[in-house]
Amino acid sequence: MVRVAQLLVPIVSVLSLVGVVKAADASVIVFPLDSRGVAHDTAAHGTQNVLAALRDVKGLEVVDPKAVAKRIGVDLTEQAKKCEYDVFCLVEVGEILEGDQVLIGHLRQEGEGASRHLELKLIVLDVLKASITDVLIWNVSAEDRSALGDAARTAGRRLFASSDVNVEWRIEPPDAKVTIYGDPLRLPPPGESVPFWSGVYHARLEAPGYHPLEKRIVVPQKPGGVVTVDITMEQDPLYVRERKSQPDVNPFDQASRREGSGISAKVVGAVPTDDGESSAFANPIAWAGVGGGVGAIVVGAIVMSGAQSRYNAVAEQPRFTPGETASAAIAESQREEEQSTYRTGSAVAFIGAAVALGGLGWMLVDHLLTSDAPKRSSRMSAVDDPSADRAARVWAAALYEGSAR
Repeated sequence: MVRVAQLLVPIVSVLSLVGVVKAADASVIVFPLDSRGVAHDTAAHGTQNVLAALRDVKGLEVVDPKAVAKRIGVDLTEQAKKCEYDVFCLVEVGEILEGDQVLIGHLRQEGEGASRHLELKLIVLDVLKASITDVLIWNVSAEDRSALGDAARTAGRRLFASSDVNVEWRIEPPDAKVTIYGDPLRLPPPGESVPFWSGVYHARLEAPGYHPLEKRIVVPQKPGGVVTVDITMEQDPLYVRERKSQPDVNPFDQASRREGSGISAKVVGAVPTDDGESSAFANPIAWAGVGGGVGAIVVGAIVMSGAQSRYNAVAEQPRFTPGETASAAIAESQREEEQSTYRTGSAVAFIGAAVALGGLGWMLVDHLLTSDAPKRSSRMSAVDDPSADRAARVWAAALYEGSAR
């Protein structure tokens, strides 16, 4: 706050001698647009268009930067930079200048190449509440100089004036996406109108199957009246609509549905598929034995290692010392106990190895036996086919009767 007070001393000293703002219904102090990556003249052009729009708003007293500089010798641009665009510092300036609102903003270049555009950002501060009340961010064409003037004037009316016209949007196709200065426009239902602000709008329309459309829309002032905006997009003859994903359908996943013959595809020409015999190495019992054997080997090895370690610790003890080491008899007993534990562990490991090798041998023998066995034909033999058997009986009876005659 000390820094803010020091910045505002020149303004206070001058205002004590001369009044700046006249009494009005409402007053707004306009700071010049800050140029960020754009020419100073371009930012000044935008500021002048905003001021021109605000001066046409009834009941609004506009304090422009030039008037402040002329009357009290304070450059609002420099003052904003000293404030570092801090909200409370700018609100202090508004209080000293006896303004109700403060308008600040910037003009910044965004994008590169074909997507290059200008970002127009306007922020409204309420001096009494010391808070931000409105923010407007529009994207303006960097190639069309008239677009900046149109956007700045229209933005000023949208921020400080009431809507002065009702607009009915007639867009073809109705589901088109409409953006105004990069801001999406929510279209009302067909046949309905919505309150709007007069001005010039640069719009972009997009819809599947249509060419994108850039449109400059002029909405005239018509208080209480309705203005109709008709826009028809041009269809794209080369557009191919994306197909919706369909589930995979297998035409052979069901039996034949032919009616009248009494025969289905499951009976006529049915040949069972040969899926092949299961592998000998897919024997779960053998693999369980292998796993158990490996586990026994690990357990036996752990037991053997522990017994050996404890045996070594007893064997490495120095000669018997009363109160420090165990007696010879006790040490001998401990060594024998560890030797027994070691033998048990080795037995467990040996058994585990035998079981694991037995499981592997089982699967290997099965593999050798099944690989040498002749494979059976997967086709259904005529003897096993009931229909073939019946046909053979009919032919045999016919031949028998012919020979009898």
